[in-house]
Amino acid sequence: MQNNTSQFQQELLRSLTGDIKLGRLFAPPAGESPFAVGLPDSFKAAAVAALLCAGQRPVCLLTPDAEAAAGWLENLRALLPPELAENALLLPAVELSPFTDFQPEAEAVAARLAALTALARGGPVCVAAPAEALLGRFEPKETFLADRLALTPGATIELDELAARLVELGYARESMIDTPGTFACRGGIADIFPVGWERPVRLDFFDNEIETVRYFNPETQRSAETCLRELELFPCRVQRGGVSLLDYMPADAYLLVDEAALCEQNLREAERERQIYFDGLLEARRLGKKELAAFAAAYLPAEEIIQAINARPHSSFMQLAAKSALTQTLHIDVKALPAPSYVGQLALFAKDLKKWRREGRRIFFCVSSKLRANSLRDLLADYDYPEAAIGVLPLAAGFDYPAGKLIV
Repeated sequence: MQNNTSQFQQELLRSLTGDIKLGRLFAPPAGESPFAVGLPDSFKAAAVAALLCAGQRPVCLLTPDAEAAAGWLENLRALLPPELAENALLLPAVELSPFTDFQPEAEAVAARLAALTALARGGPVCVAAPAEALLGRFEPKETFLADRLALTPGATIELDELAARLVELGYARESMIDTPGTFACRGGIADIFPVGWERPVRLDFFDNEIETVRYFNPETQRSAETCLRELELFPCRVQRGGVSLLDYMPADAYLLVDEAALCEQNLREAERERQIYFDGLLEARRLGKKELAAFAAAYLPAEEIIQAINARPHSSFMQLAAKSALTQTLHIDVKALPAPSYVGQLALFAKDLKKWRREGRRIFFCVSSKLRANSLRDLLADYDYPEAAIGVLPLAAGFDYPAGKLIV
């Protein structure tokens, strides 16, 4: 039987829920920092996806760089049901500048805003971040949530007050808007392009009451369909002081570290490169010591971040055992392998399929399209396996987890 994708995902992840060794990895004894070695990327993602599905707690995943974070998110979004896949978010590192004409890219600011909002609210969300993103300071969570501005039909607010609130949140006032993070107010209308949205919205007022919220086209300036999405704005201003990202995490949130030694290296190298930049500014007399010290306060020391991670319960993955200042004290012997490749080897595939079924394995086939799913279903029918679980999801690679009698 070919399952619909959501049912397929749920059944696959349910196969890992309650696994004893994964339970020890993610819920360690007090004072221990467990780690697992040599696991395929797709298996690690499946284990974390199962963790998200089984609980209602946030996950913060630290990676050695942005590329690794993107790889994690690609696999997680493939494995998670749609309602959870949208909660797998990237929190990128953002470089600031002491010069006022420099602003971080709007896309990076939007990604950070979405991740911070999700973490601040709690629940089943996974935020993947390159380790160096933790060096930046963030607005305190309480302030971040308190500054939330919800704009819905029927709400009352003076246009001048709305404009002032938007400026406080970090939005720029323009005569006409076409980029995220901007707004315009005129004659009973407020146009806002929310950070993280693909389209701007227009608020029509009757006196000081919001009558309608509609999308609009910045090129034609014409209103379009009603916006059914909740218009909820959070601070998007560049933060030059505040708290660590870890302060956004509830006490019971999962903190996972992928390649601890490389994450430590990423933290220390980013700090070292930033110090070289600061020294160059001083040497060139582009900034004085006082101005530079004020700007440098926007960052936390790498050692402080390492200590903060070690002060929290955390679990680690690594391909090869390696020493790190990020604590790893308890080896959990989880063994998983990359799935075999059967390109041009159908006879071997048929043999292994028969063996897996004889062993009582749970077998899940992931394909890239419905066409491939139909072709595979026909092939498996020839092998007397018409009830095979087949799902259309773009998992980067499969895995074999013998202890769990699972193969993907």
